[in-house]
Amino acid sequence: MLAYGLPDTELSVFGMNSKEMEKLSLPHKYLIGADGPGSGKNRDIAEYEYQKILPCLEKILIGKILSCFIVCLGGCTGNSCIKTFLQKAVDMKIKIKLLVVTLPHLSEGMEKREKALRIIDKTKKLTDGIFVVDNDVLPCNNISNLHGEADRKVISIIT
Repeated sequence: MLAYGLPDTELSVFGMNSKEMEKLSLPHKYLIGADGPGSGKNRDIAEYEYQKILPCLEKILIGKILSCFIVCLGGCTGNSCIKTFLQKAVDMKIKIKLLVVTLPHLSEGMEKREKALRIIDKTKKLTDGIFVVDNDVLPCNNISNLHGEADRKVISIIT
């Protein structure tokens, strides 16, 4: 994070998709669940598995004054975890709690997008600021470019 002008900053990643997690070249990666492609559409699996990882989150947050959660909304993992992760930060008296979210592209379905908007509304009271990256307004012509542009937007928000 020093490359982005953020000294004394630590990036920790939590996810359920073991293949995606393996591709990340980060020192602090936490796989939620044993392994596999993710929770799919099963919210119960996501909720059960992320409860087991909360002690790791607690260790990460100890002594911090700011937490910034970056979440791709629309799938079960992001939708299920974020409220609990934010509540943990509140309970631990983290002074500044920021949330950066990506909204699913309409091509992923209106239902996913509407769920994501409801999650944002439910988490407002737990955060000090929410930054929304709307994948529908990014100037991209394919999914790969879309995700790359969303990554650039998120990095520009946190740096």
